[in-house]
Amino acid sequence: MRTEIASARVIRKEGKAIWVETPEGDLVRAWVKGALVQKVGPLRVGDRVRLEAKEGDWVAVDLHPRKRLLIHPPVANVDHVLSVVTLREPSLDEVWLNRMLVGAEALEFPVAIVVNKVDLLREEERSWMRTRYAPLGYPLYFVSARTGEGLQDLLHFMGHGIAVLAGPSGVGKTSLLNRLLGEEKLPVGDLSRKTQRGRHTTSEVRLLRLPHGGYVADTPGFSQIRLGEWMEPDELDRYFPEFQPFLPCAFRDCTHHEEPGCNIRAAVERGEIPAFRLAFYHQFREELDAYLAWKRKKRSGRTR
Repeated sequence: MRTEIASARVIRKEGKAIWVETPEGDLVRAWVKGALVQKVGPLRVGDRVRLEAKEGDWVAVDLHPRKRLLIHPPVANVDHVLSVVTLREPSLDEVWLNRMLVGAEALEFPVAIVVNKVDLLREEERSWMRTRYAPLGYPLYFVSARTGEGLQDLLHFMGHGIAVLAGPSGVGKTSLLNRLLGEEKLPVGDLSRKTQRGRHTTSEVRLLRLPHGGYVADTPGFSQIRLGEWMEPDELDRYFPEFQPFLPCAFRDCTHHEEPGCNIRAAVERGEIPAFRLAFYHQFREELDAYLAWKRKKRSGRTR
């Protein structure tokens, strides 16, 4: 009789229990040993654990090393973050997209841009998006959850690891998940005509197996990364990959505004860095400066 499973993937959590998938593809319910939680903290969906048979139950007794951990939502061993956007219904939220790209860089998560609902677009709209974002170096995919366009290329990119979909409300993440899974497994919320925002339809984090063997995380409410939780203002320019060949500037604390000898502004003027990316850098830098000032006031007891 089998007494140990050396490595099983946590698919979802259920109170004090977890559901795991074995290397053979079997789903097993297991309990988590208290000593393990004290040692490594709560287990996360995506973790790999070692199980032992104890009095007729499976018990998670050890955690394999994590390569990455996404905190909000909690998913371990993420291989790709797919930033899902639309150009129509709703229109493109570039602030959201660029904040997500910067946040993924800071957290060291490989990120791709997925443009959904491309069946609604004219060719010149696709060309605009391609011209604007492909030069940044991020993988860019044009897909349609309605027609299936581009899904095979996206599945090939996702490979056999764990992918997480992030996106503003209304961009069709649930519909896209259903098409990637090959069948309708998730409820789809309506798009509010008044607000053009989708209603959240998911309430728990779980991993869903893709037809080719990888996983996609069904993550409720993953629509934002708060940059102030992950970086200081002076670190921000590290997370714009196209800035890196031109850093440092003449002054190491350059904010890329009016300082003499700013290599970033010079590169923008030469067309080597898109101007819109420098504009987003300045916007996010102001947000980080304000957040840092708020934290300082809070620590000094001057906030209510």
